[in-house]
Amino acid sequence: MNSTITLNGYACKMVADSSTEDFWSPLLGKPGIITSSLGSLVTLANVEKYRGLNTFGLSLARIYFTEGGMNPAHIHPCASKIVYLVRGSVYVQFVTTGNKLFAKTINEGEMFLLRIGLIHSQMNVGKGDVVILAALSSQNPRV
Repeated sequence: MNSTITLNGYACKMVADSSTEDFWSPLLGKPGIITSSLGSLVTLANVEKYRGLNTFGLSLARIYFTEGGMNPAHIHPCASKIVYLVRGSVYVQFVTTGNKLFAKTINEGEMFLLRIGLIHSQMNVGKGDVVILAALSSQNPRV
């Protein structure tokens, strides 16, 4: 992109120079290969990988788990997150700053909210692979 206009540190196109392709991305279309010993793979579509997200204030992740796989405890200091379970059964949990645990096993078609900055994790507790879609309230949620 050859724009001299930047916002949030990223180049911006003028409307006249934009096209449908600026708002489209195939980034989450392929599952990827899980090579982690934890049995999970997170593919994040944030502003770094999908420049069209600049100024939208959101990002999206697709998380894959093998049977028994987990996404270890982590935080997003810049975003809240909602997870939607596409396939499988997942134990999801977070801990508040007051050290209160919120945890539940969610099943296909269910959602769970995770507040900004709180420690959280997920684990595949069902049979077979798991797929989660996670929407985050920042174009760069950081981990």
